[in-house]
Amino acid sequence: MSQVLTFADISDARGATLAGNMINFGSFNIVPNETVTKTFQVKIKSLADKNCQKFVITNTFGNTVVINIDAPCVVAVENPALRLSKSAYNDTQKADATAVNAHRGDYITYSLMVSNPGSVAVTNFTVTDDLSGVLPFADIVDPRGGTVTGTTINFPGLTIPAGQTVTKTFQVRVKGGLVATQSFMLVNTYGNTINILVPVTPGKPVPVAPKTGADPLDCWHCFLFYCNCGCRRLEESCQI
Repeated sequence: MSQVLTFADISDARGATLAGNMINFGSFNIVPNETVTKTFQVKIKSLADKNCQKFVITNTFGNTVVINIDAPCVVAVENPALRLSKSAYNDTQKADATAVNAHRGDYITYSLMVSNPGSVAVTNFTVTDDLSGVLPFADIVDPRGGTVTGTTINFPGLTIPAGQTVTKTFQVRVKGGLVATQSFMLVNTYGNTINILVPVTPGKPVPVAPKTGADPLDCWHCFLFYCNCGCRRLEESCQI
């Protein structure tokens, strides 16, 4: 049993005893013209540390039994293709930021995810995000460990274990001073693209350009006064 036990363990002796490399079923009588059979069971060892190697188990009891074993192959991916993705959450409205329109002054948290599908860790990976489509309309209020240079946020080098995902987050606030009569779109790509709409503020009047030589500012004041009061028509007041 010496070669067998190198690659396997006895899982069921079935009445036998094992002493060193020998299995012993004790003494018994065998009558003429009869055959006595004794069995035992072994379990092949994992051999995980024998990557892709081939082995042969031989055992002789009258005749020789040969069993071929192939150790499992584990191929390490030295340079796995990391998977980048991004999501955004509107903290003010407590909703997915892509499912609702943002309001001026809303707080939004962006999450940057880096997944390592390989079988070896990736070390010293720097998470970098281009915010040129965000910062004209929002300010970073909490970089959460990131450093902002120009329109780019960078996080220090980190290790991404095999089969794991690492997430970095930062928070922005939509600028409160964005023109109320215009809509804006915050656009950002990190693997996938996130679009967040900041629409026109409801209830804000749009100025009407005068058709005559009347002073535009006077007409605008008139517009506000008579629209709010509903007393007279705008054309009569401003002569447009």
